[in-house]
Amino acid sequence: LMVTNDHVVAGQDTVWVLFPKYKDGKLVRERAEYDREQGVKATVIDRDRVRDLAVIQLDSLPDGIVALPLAADEPEETDTVR
Repeated sequence: LMVTNDHVVAGQDTVWVLFPKYKDGKLVRERAEYDREQGVKATVIDRDRVRDLAVIQLDSLPDGIVALPLAADEPEETDTVR
């Protein structure tokens, strides 16, 4: 599962997620280097237009991509959340 903004999925039920590419240790920034065939198909599971959030489920993950662990505890009032 992945969280994104609702405006990013723009009312779609299916989207394509592109992951960053690196060449010689640097991020590839040229748009022409990315195409839909290299993306991962994902289904929009839920969305909240008011909060501008959407949850999508990816069909797979590219090699080398690992999920971020979820927090073990709820944040406290003064905690920084990312």
